[in-house]
Amino acid sequence: MGTTFDDLQTAVSREGTVIESVKALVLSIKGMVDAANTANDPKIKAVIDQIVGKGRSARCFVVENTPAAPPTP
Repeated sequence: MGTTFDDLQTAVSREGTVIESVKALVLSIKGMVDAANTANDPKIKAVIDQIVGKGRSARCFVVENTPAAPPTP
């Protein structure tokens, strides 16, 4: 196998950065939509809820599919 464990750790770390960036983006979009929804339009609220739900779904997927760190020797 050409990939080393260090390469794998680097890739996982890089994905963590990407995931945090996506989380920040989703929360930023939610904030902008919240601010624009001064009339409390239920249709806009439904979109906000979808945005938040998609973010939660992505976070759950990552948590479920990320192995626990090995114990420190």
